[in-house]
Amino acid sequence: MRALTALTFLFSLHAALSSQPLGEAYWNKIVDRADSVVISRFGAVFFKDHIFVPDSPLDYIVIGEDTYPWEERDTITRLPESCYFEYDIGFDSVNASRMNIAFSITPEGELIEDGDLRGFISSSGPEQFHTDLDGFIALAKKNGVKCGRSTAFRDLRWVPLDTVAQIHIAGEGRYELVLGRVRGTRTEKVANSIRTYRLVDSIVFDPFSGAVLRKEERYETMSWATGASGL
Repeated sequence: MRALTALTFLFSLHAALSSQPLGEAYWNKIVDRADSVVISRFGAVFFKDHIFVPDSPLDYIVIGEDTYPWEERDTITRLPESCYFEYDIGFDSVNASRMNIAFSITPEGELIEDGDLRGFISSSGPEQFHTDLDGFIALAKKNGVKCGRSTAFRDLRWVPLDTVAQIHIAGEGRYELVLGRVRGTRTEKVANSIRTYRLVDSIVFDPFSGAVLRKEERYETMSWATGASGL
């Protein structure tokens, strides 16, 4: 009886422990491993100066067929199969892309190369911007697009390879830096609404090689009023 009682106690203890949340220390280790994945591609200095945590990341945890928002991690008692993370990349926290680096890792930190993977150029070594934002503004001017420092930055986006070359390879692609000068506005009626655009003369760079990819006229939506009766 005494042995049976001890065994029952051990089973009860195991059940109690397994029902406890994994704890913040456990999740912090996974975050550190995710940061290490990014550092392995961009280097520690670039990570410190040009990689940012998004204001509203869509990070989540995968357990079996279920997903849980990262904010619910303090309630999770089961070991995850993988975790998904997002990061911003840019010249500073203002002139940055939004969640263009994204990937999943196992709890041990192994990168999962699937459809979620984006934002990594190569695995051959740390990447660096060709120049700083002021340098790119100077290059834009040399190429006929004059833009002021405060409004030059229009976008920094990750473009998957299947968009560039119509070939789908998970995680493959390039960054495009868009600088521009606002030339005016345009208003048009769409169904029962009035949409106002900002017209921007822009130039598109590869921010890592410095190459000019193209010049283009951009239409940036400023407002969209519904229920309009006419222009």
